[in-house]
Formats: sequence, structure tokens, C-alpha cells
Amino acid sequence: MIWNEELKTKVVEMKTKWDGIGGYIEATKEDIDKGNLLGIQEKIEALPKEYLETIFAERIIEHGLNIYHWINNSFDYPVKFPKKSYISSEFYHLRKYQGKIVYHTAIDIVCTNDHRILASADGIVHNVGYNSLFGKYVVIKHVINGKYYITEYAHADNIYVEKGQKVKKGDVIALIGLTGNTDGYHLHYAIKSWNNKLKRYIPINMVATTTYGLRIK
Repeated sequence: MIWNEELKTKVVEMKTKWDGIGGYIEATKEDIDKGNLLGIQEKIEALPKEYLETIFAERIIEHGLNIYHWINNSFDYPVKFPKKSYISSEFYHLRKYQGKIVYHTAIDIVCTNDHRILASADGIVHNVGYNSLFGKYVVIKHVINGKYYITEYAHADNIYVEKGQKVKKGDVIALIGLTGNTDGYHLHYAIKSWNNKLKRYIPINMVATTTYGLRIK
């Protein structure tokens, strides 16, 4: 799909990064106001990669995924190109959800030129499903150095794995999408330690650097 010059001009003029719950949508304000979101992902992806990287260059410089210190080296980035991605919502920052102020126990990652979601460590697919909050999601169970973890990947589009399937670090498990409680394309990524006996999950912050601080969206 190739954008005509009129559509391209509108996007260039707007240069609007609509920070929904973590992600982005580029469109005319009229499209957003009317809820006319159909086809916007395709329009974004149809633009030249260099153009997308130019649009999001400022965000990538300030909040690029690769500039955050990844605390646990047993896990890798859940996206292919961290240098061309950025964190749009940090771990434990405050946000509004259903009228309440809650903590975000994950990070949101926006990718400018590659929407593949990667397994961040070897493991077994613990669950694949859909709900109104996370949309299409994948949960992977990991045992690393005798400790149990799960990783969560939410707001996905296509999902390529099934429950019980073994995956290796770097395997493509899904595509970033716009499903669930979000109005911006992004990956909601969480790591939690897992008490196998009590079935208790404790969120873990994977990044040591904070640039956003606590804020309410």
C-alpha cells in the first residue's frame, strides 16, 4: 500500500505521536476524533523505514530501549532492533485505569520499523489468550539458574505459538498490535518472578535507568 502525496503531507504536517496507553498512532486529528483507526497500521508500515525513523528520532534518542541498562542478562530484548525502538511507558509509573490510579508493572516498547515480538529467554509457552485489558497475549514460563520466571507479551496482533510449545530466546512469537485496552501500537512487556508452589507472581523491573519518572497519563 503506497500513500498518496496528500496523506503523506498530512502526516508530515501533524507529526503527532498520539501516546495512548504506551504506544503511538500517527493520523490526522479528524481520524482520531472519529475513531476511524481502520487501516492506520498499514499506512504507517507503508511509509519508508527511513521516514519512520526520522519521525521517532527524538523519542529514540531520549528513551531508546538500548540506552536503558538491562538488569538481568539472562533475558534479551523482546524486539529485534532495540536501537530503533523506545520505551513509551516505564516500569511502575502512575497511570489512570477505569477511574483509578494504578502502577504500571511492565514497560511499553514502541518499535519504529519491525513489529516482530521475540521470546526474551528459552522457555515453554505457559498461556496464549485474549482479554479486554491485554488483548491478545502470550505468557512464557522460564526456569533460569533454578529460579522460576514468566514473561508477558501483550497487545499483540498475530500470535505464532501455542500453549505448551517450547521456544528459544529470539524466536518470533507474535506481532505488535493494537488489541485490548490501548489506543497505540506497542508491546506491553513484563517479567515476573514465579513461586511455583504458591503460584505467586512478583513483577520485576528490568531497566535500571529512569528518564520519565512517575507520572499520570
